[in-house]
Amino acid sequence: MRRFGRVVAMLALAVLAAINVRVQAQSAADFAQTAAYAAAQQNADGGFAAVPGQPLTLGATNTGLRVLDYVGGSLLDEPGCIRFVNSCKVPGGGFAQRPGGKPDVVTTALGLMAAAELKIDDKAMIDDAVAYFRANTKTFEEVRMSIAGLEAVGARTPDFSRWAEQLEAMRTPDGSFGQYPGKAFVTGGVAAAILRMGMNLEKREAVIATIKAGQRPDGAWSKDDGPSDLSSSYRVMRALYMLKEKPDVERLTGYIARCRHADGSYSSTPEGPGNLGATYFATIILRWLRLLDGKPPVLETVTFAPLFDTMDLLGWQGNTALWSARDRMLVGKSPGLDHNEFLATRQSYRDFILSLRFHLVDDNGNSGVQFRSVCVPGTEMSGYQADLGENYWGCLYDESRRNKVLAKASSEALSTLKKNDWNHYVLCAVGDRIALYLNGVASVVYREEAPDIARDGLIAVQLHAGTPMEVQFKDIQIRVLP
Repeated sequence: MRRFGRVVAMLALAVLAAINVRVQAQSAADFAQTAAYAAAQQNADGGFAAVPGQPLTLGATNTGLRVLDYVGGSLLDEPGCIRFVNSCKVPGGGFAQRPGGKPDVVTTALGLMAAAELKIDDKAMIDDAVAYFRANTKTFEEVRMSIAGLEAVGARTPDFSRWAEQLEAMRTPDGSFGQYPGKAFVTGGVAAAILRMGMNLEKREAVIATIKAGQRPDGAWSKDDGPSDLSSSYRVMRALYMLKEKPDVERLTGYIARCRHADGSYSSTPEGPGNLGATYFATIILRWLRLLDGKPPVLETVTFAPLFDTMDLLGWQGNTALWSARDRMLVGKSPGLDHNEFLATRQSYRDFILSLRFHLVDDNGNSGVQFRSVCVPGTEMSGYQADLGENYWGCLYDESRRNKVLAKASSEALSTLKKNDWNHYVLCAVGDRIALYLNGVASVVYREEAPDIARDGLIAVQLHAGTPMEVQFKDIQIRVLP
């Protein structure tokens, strides 16, 4: 039995090592898929919601911005995001989670972080936040977050010395902070706060030893005697990163890999659902590990660019009797057709993230978005299609090639569908991986196994054969991946 146990343990370590190799050598596809997931969470009003379909919050918006930054992604609507962040500012005070709400210390810190990510240069905003912190910061969590917010905008406050005394009062005789079972968690949080104020951390060796001792066999940390999670691990890893100390990287990256989902998101524990907050924790920890290893933080990326200029059909090819630019929309209107019609780009695309909003008027007919496609004789196109229409919403269809649904839409994505209204599609195609996001929720995650299927081609929109119909597209943007 002992020998069998050792064999099992060795096999488990081998599996974790294999996972670690994959995570440490993250590919462009890994970055792009997480970037597509995060970009898909941005609402039409510019902000982000913690969960698709829920109200926008400043906290979720800051989280979304940071995820995009750490994976080399970009915002779909930067001006809208700036407007949302500014609308959460309370005149003469801090920030609230939503426009018109009540400010609090933690949210004010998040507001400063979001402003820094968006490069909002507003001295009065910073001065108001400093004054708000001075009047309202009391608890350890408020102190920790106030320091983080001020660090983000490069500001200081006379309260740093008072806060440092408050933090030092938490130190225990062994040189660390807090009590078991949450000793590593508290020690990491306090140490990071002291370092972020630019102050000297006394008894560094004791702090480092306590944090490292708290790393569990599964590779992560916990704030107490409960399960390990990415949130606690993030708190602890920030201190290790600032101290230029590595944890057991193999175990930690193995844990993070087990928290990754096929749509590019992460959950806080391996069994949980993917969400924006956990995705932030995972991406920043992986970023720190890459930097500690002397590797670049992200791969080279570019921003989104308009694919449709809203004024005309320049750069597109198709029947202009059926397709037009109207009211800043790309509109397809059919009088009733006995064949499919497409409006296609003249340029071919290989690896990319495509974002657009669509409206199938009166919920009538069928349409879709072709990609990696080619024109075939007549009016047809052959290639992948992100489908839209009754019984096909959110599906990945293979148009005029294999002529079948390659992957059905997830029930979670379909629950977000707004028929006869505007919906949001994000398509991510990198190598053999394809992911579709409907209103911020993963609809399809697909890997192409056929080696002869093209990895590049045109992008197009469809008018399906059948009764008269109208389909509208807007905010069509593409981010070409290196």
